[in-house]
Amino acid sequence: MKIIRTILKDIKPEELGNFNYHEHAFQCTPLLPNEDLDDFEKSQKEFRELRESGFNGYLEATPYGLGRRPDLVAKIAQSTGLNIVHTTGFHKLEHYSDQPEILGFNVEDKINLIISEITKGFNNTNIKAGVIKTGVGEKVLSEFEKSSIQAAACVNREIGTAIMVHLDKKSNAELVLDLFEENEVELSRVCLAHADAKVDPNELKNLLARGVYLGFDRAARLNEIAELGNLKLFAELVDAGFCGQILFGGDLARRTRYEAYGGKPGLRFLNEVYLPKLQAVTSESQIRQILNENPATWLAFTP
Repeated sequence: MKIIRTILKDIKPEELGNFNYHEHAFQCTPLLPNEDLDDFEKSQKEFRELRESGFNGYLEATPYGLGRRPDLVAKIAQSTGLNIVHTTGFHKLEHYSDQPEILGFNVEDKINLIISEITKGFNNTNIKAGVIKTGVGEKVLSEFEKSSIQAAACVNREIGTAIMVHLDKKSNAELVLDLFEENEVELSRVCLAHADAKVDPNELKNLLARGVYLGFDRAARLNEIAELGNLKLFAELVDAGFCGQILFGGDLARRTRYEAYGGKPGLRFLNEVYLPKLQAVTSESQIRQILNENPATWLAFTP
């Protein structure tokens, strides 16, 4: 039987509800100075706002070594009722510039850590991960990034857990998918995050034609003109028959974007401001598919 592994317990796919596929309650990285998300009370308040705005769950997308706090995320899940799925895995090379010990991990080290965090829990706490994250930069893939992809692929083949890939705007997404296919991963188990940073609809259609999910998560970062382009891009892909391969999230990922930390627009923006505009260019049933059915299908696996 397929399940979704949330941070508190395994649930049935139909229990997931409306799901935001990409956020961060806790995160610290040298690439984002003065943007640390490290205050439990503030993060809890912000994600209570997400729950009250109409989302039933989200993916905690902070991977290994970047200030993640699965113990506190579990408390947020308990206090808010959110179905939270936590990632394991490794981000792109540049995030670990101040952590040479992590840069020294080989493929086997990464495989062992990922499997342990999915099956036994973070630090053997029984608080478990439910998605594998990898990341690539804009340059030629580093050996660190290639080995992270190989590790994610190996665990996916063994366990079936879904894979999320961070892309930079100029990342070679086709190359990433080629590597997963070479490592015998079904691309329907892969989601490319930040896909809407790429504004060429033909490029995105070519990716979708390979069976992958695309993550739209830039809505909270756009000015008025860019937002119109984002909505048009969304509608074009849906009209082209790819509604079943799109995931939606916010990836606000900054204290300057969380109201609880004193920033704007806050997590309420997604459901209360942006999604009504998206529904105006799609339909209620398509929004339900993107928020509910698609993430449930992508996240589900047989343990």
